[in-house]
Amino acid sequence: MNEKSTHEALHQKINELEQENHRLRYTEKINYMLFEISRAVKLNLNLKELYAAIHKALDRLIDLPNFYIAIYNQENNSIRFPYFVDQVDDKDAYVEEFIENK
Repeated sequence: MNEKSTHEALHQKINELEQENHRLRYTEKINYMLFEISRAVKLNLNLKELYAAIHKALDRLIDLPNFYIAIYNQENNSIRFPYFVDQVDDKDAYVEEFIENK
């Protein structure tokens, strides 16, 4: 092996290790987020606290300045929004429940 091919192989191995390191760090963040959500399910006394804890855990992984939880009721074809945070609009700007007219 000549010096150039050894140098290229070394750079390739470094790149592979950096990618693996990035993947492992991201996996660690996901596992921590899932742990936080699991802990919140066990500890929180009400759904509002649970939704806020889920939002906070997800926000650590990805930027979530706007976050909504919607629940679909198949019986009356409605959607309810029990939790939402919006960086611009306040709660009065949104409908809490939407029922489709037939």
